[in-house]
Amino acid sequence: MSRTLFWILLILSVQSLAQAQNKSTNLSTSENTYFEIVGLHPRSVSFVSDLTEHIVEHCSNYLNNRDDAFPQRILVALRPETNVDFEGFYQVRVGRQGFVSLDFRWDDRLSLEQTCFALTEAFLTRYAFYYFGPEAPSMMRSWAVRAVGGECYLKLRRAQLLSLQDMGKQLPPLTIDSLLTQTKQDSKAPSFDIDSYCLLTALHESEIDSQTMRDLFERALAGGNLTNALGSALQSAEPNAVSDGLQDWWLLQRKALIEEAHDIFETMEVSREWIAEMENFDAYREEGGDLENIRALWRQRDEEVLQSMLRARRDIIALRLEQVNPAYYNAARSLGALYESLIEGEPAHTFVHGLAVYLNDFEDARRLQEKTSALLDQRP
Repeated sequence: MSRTLFWILLILSVQSLAQAQNKSTNLSTSENTYFEIVGLHPRSVSFVSDLTEHIVEHCSNYLNNRDDAFPQRILVALRPETNVDFEGFYQVRVGRQGFVSLDFRWDDRLSLEQTCFALTEAFLTRYAFYYFGPEAPSMMRSWAVRAVGGECYLKLRRAQLLSLQDMGKQLPPLTIDSLLTQTKQDSKAPSFDIDSYCLLTALHESEIDSQTMRDLFERALAGGNLTNALGSALQSAEPNAVSDGLQDWWLLQRKALIEEAHDIFETMEVSREWIAEMENFDAYREEGGDLENIRALWRQRDEEVLQSMLRARRDIIALRLEQVNPAYYNAARSLGALYESLIEGEPAHTFVHGLAVYLNDFEDARRLQEKTSALLDQRP
């Protein structure tokens, strides 16, 4: 089916449904470099459009051809329940000329995790077809797709890592050969997604360089069996890593990752408000201090009361750094360094530089928080 014909049929089907429900027939659409999204509700379309950019940015870390656009964008249709003709929550289809479409059963039962998996599968399917040929999508090793989809999801929902670990403790692991060779058609084992994520994490924690990692990943997308290649890569990077065999290495790595303790960081909003408190000097002003804002600290740096407050705040920041949300970690650290420069009597240019670093770090974190919040809050 040609891309144009597919678009026409899709629009007609969604419009007929809207007419039957006495709703506006105006479809909402959005497009970016790799995706075109169509649906009945602008908020949902905007949400998916933002999410695709997150998916592509993360997937690109594993790909050698990271800047090339495809001849056709991937078409994503957000279909209401009454206009779905497939089982499950989504369906990825590949046309004869490599045109990839992704249909969602778009309702409240569709989770963010499933959405991340689906968009990752669609993007990597299109990549595999474009670079490795028409047979690649059906041969693509499923662990690579599910592992990266899981990473994309956990970057948005970090706390869910604990749930993944709990499930991993209850499920027996797949053998490394089974994990590496399964395709979409046979990757139905209960532990498959968990094991896929664990394998990719184990590779990150090995001494394998980034280029070798991308080569291994692309071989998986092309349908290659990585058993020998992975063993060789690990042997080259860490000579003792697989001395007892690849299967023993895998079981040890999985066990360590499943049992690894993880601190759950505070939310971005909590970290942002706390940093704002560390920057607030209302108490100093109430005691008679003349301090307009943080930029005026330099003029007041010799005041004993202010010095006491700076020392206390530097110590508090140092104690709390371990639980600060990663998005605000740099801002918290640079604020502590700014106070340290005042405590230690560093020259003016050091203070000015430290202030610029802190303000830049905080602004970067604020923009990241707003972007992430918009991405998550847009989900109907």
